Amino acid sequence: MVVNMATRQKGLGAALGGADPTKTLEANASYKDTGKVTNSSGVITYANCPIGTASADRVLVVLNSTRSTRSITGITVGGVAMDVQVASTAGERGYSHIATLLVTSGTTANIVVTYNSDPNDGGMAIYSTTGMSATATATASSINTGSVVSTTLNVLEGELLFACAGSDTGSIGIAWTGVTEDVQFDDTSNSRGQIGMGSEVISADETPRTVSATFQGPSSDCAIAAATF
Repeated sequence: MVVNMATRQKGLGAALGGADPTKTLEANASYKDTGKVTNSSGVITYANCPIGTASADRVLVVLNSTRSTRSITGITVGGVAMDVQVASTAGERGYSHIATLLVTSGTTANIVVTYNSDPNDGGMAIYSTTGMSATATATASSINTGSVVSTTLNVLEGELLFACAGSDTGSIGIAWTGVTEDVQFDDTSNSRGQIGMGSEVISADETPRTVSATFQGPSSDCAIAAATF
């Protein structure tokens, strides 16, 4: 299922007051995992996912969170394994994961996500970037048993920042600091469990920058992961 995710294009020309853009960021699509498990091993196939405009330096960034501790054992794009940049698992619930891959051709691709078990209400957001290395310059992650999960990392002007977070409980709604939210998923079946993803073009150095997600209502375990490029 494709969940509405407003396509956002960001270039450093806008972020830095008219300077020539050197990096671009586009939010392409988002998917909720519920009902997508194709076998008991937790393999989910997303067919013909939009991945943006082909480019010799296009790097795909996939953010994934779940409201459970079902960790990802692998993600492939067109059969090629993505590189995990950062992952965070919180206690009994909450998982977040950021992965990247240089993909120079095509405008759609099959993305296969393999969990260690049924993901239990997870979600994924796909971004395409240009001018960006596929290796993170900084990563950070954190877990918590309350309604707020927060982490810090050093960010530099011109970098692209991504973050995702997941929690098992709480009512609908996540408040972010440090990034602009792109997508949010809620477990509408029983009004518990929230996951979300966000991104930002960094306009000025900040050492450190705090990135946090506040889940509405009481939360049990929650996890956040963040990376800059």
